[in-house]
Amino acid sequence: NVGMYAVLNEDNAQWAVDGGLGIYLSSSPINPNTPFAYTPQVMNPMGNVLNDSLNWTVISGNYTAVGGEQYITIGSFIPDNQLTIINRGGTYAFTSYAIDDVWVTEDTLSVSAQEYGAYGLSANVYPNPSSGEINLNVTMSQVADVQCEIVNMMGERVMLITKEATASFGEKIFVGSFPAGVYVVRVCSGDRTVYKKFTLAP
Repeated sequence: NVGMYAVLNEDNAQWAVDGGLGIYLSSSPINPNTPFAYTPQVMNPMGNVLNDSLNWTVISGNYTAVGGEQYITIGSFIPDNQLTIINRGGTYAFTSYAIDDVWVTEDTLSVSAQEYGAYGLSANVYPNPSSGEINLNVTMSQVADVQCEIVNMMGERVMLITKEATASFGEKIFVGSFPAGVYVVRVCSGDRTVYKKFTLAP
């Protein structure tokens, strides 16, 4: 998983960018003196205007390495004549963005087709991204014991919750003490397992 957080750097900036901002992984550095004639592996989609100067926006995606990647380039990969710029009414005739917590993590969790969305067991995690707290709702077709664990992208368990003899429950979980990044909630009951992924903002 590859991603970053972005936020509008100036509240009074006149302009905001619709899509365009992306991440490019390569085996050699690009030439900064030429236009970015590259296709980023991860890019903020069109329609997602980066207009917020208070809250960080997650830009992330899954990427399968080809081998030899050593460099990350972050920038706008859309030509100026194709870039959609939104007038947000600010007084300063420019825009700039701050970038934080860039990550490249290995997804060490394998999810089989039989496990994901297991019949009779469902889970929902929100809000996503989270700023420090998540709500976990679990529903099953019959009363049973349930084990819920939160796992980081290194495969390490950071929290465990167990419930006995229940068919459904809701839990508000404080995750603000965890490092920012991507986490997986693994919900198990008997031979049924469901995985839900969420992002914790810095």
